[in-house]
Amino acid sequence: MKRGPVFAAALAFAFCPQAAFCAEGGEHAGSWLSLAFFAINFTLFVILAGYFGGPLIVGFIRDRAKQLRATLDISSSALKRAEQLAAGAERELSRLESEKAELARAMRAETEHETRRIRELARDTAERIRRDGELTAAAAQQAARREVRARLGEVAAGLARRLLEANFNPGDQEHLLADFMRKLSQETR
Repeated sequence: MKRGPVFAAALAFAFCPQAAFCAEGGEHAGSWLSLAFFAINFTLFVILAGYFGGPLIVGFIRDRAKQLRATLDISSSALKRAEQLAAGAERELSRLESEKAELARAMRAETEHETRRIRELARDTAERIRRDGELTAAAAQQAARREVRARLGEVAAGLARRLLEANFNPGDQEHLLADFMRKLSQETR
């Protein structure tokens, strides 16, 4: 403990006794003897307090300063760690936002691509169905014509045969049959 301030205070009280007795109505106000008594008491108090309590007070202050420095270091490192975590979280958040935007863009592009592909497939399928329908209708029409012609030919041949057998003689029958067959072959072409 430094003795300079204690000595300076004692000298100030010695040369200026009125400052030491600031309280009003003191019994020994202004007496050099009472000032010396109080100065000696105060000096003994400071010496004894410094001797016995000084190391304890200095130790307490030193320990408390160490605790405060340790707490400050821990707080400082915790603050740095929190700032690093916050910066990392901010970077991660911005990365996630950019990934989200990229995924949304990719999904829109893929959806548009698939929509175009489905439209093209639908157009192609509709065109194929229309062509198949036309071909099927034309084939059915041709098959029906052939069937009608064949049936008509069979019926006509049967009728002609019966008519010729019943009404004509063999010479007429041959002549008509040949003429009929010629016309029938022309019709079927």
